[in-house]
Amino acid sequence: MSDPAADQDLQIQIARLEHALGRVADDAADPDQQVTAAEQVAQTATDAGAAFDRLVREAAGR
Repeated sequence: MSDPAADQDLQIQIARLEHALGRVADDAADPDQQVTAAEQVAQTATDAGAAFDRLVREAAGR
């Protein structure tokens, strides 16, 4: 069975990633804002990967 907390964490990280990606793609944003958003994308992708890894390990019974 899936860990509800890990599943929720992954869903939150995905939502954050989508939000940050939208800010990177915002043509109206100035370059500094886009760079900041890109940095947030990188960090959020790392966090989402860790949450996904946690779900996979939990599903494998580790």
